[in-house]
Amino acid sequence: MVAGEYRELAPARRLVMTWVYEGPMVPTGKEPTEVTVEFRPSGPNTEVSVRHEGLKNPTYRDAIRQGAWVEALKQLESLLTAS
Repeated sequence: MVAGEYRELAPARRLVMTWVYEGPMVPTGKEPTEVTVEFRPSGPNTEVSVRHEGLKNPTYRDAIRQGAWVEALKQLESLLTAS
């Protein structure tokens, strides 16, 4: 389970939110982190970058680094390009 709150919202440019994971990859309890998503025009497309800071638990950090966000962005792209 993930919970959190939005800290900054600049439409079409930037989103900053807290991200508090409560699940099996963090056996000691909650792991509060911060996620920043930035959107930049790139020709007819939009470039998206995600920075996830404060990942202290090695198991959880490795899962994020090995593709959790990459997979989420691929799914978002598929959803947005489906017609």
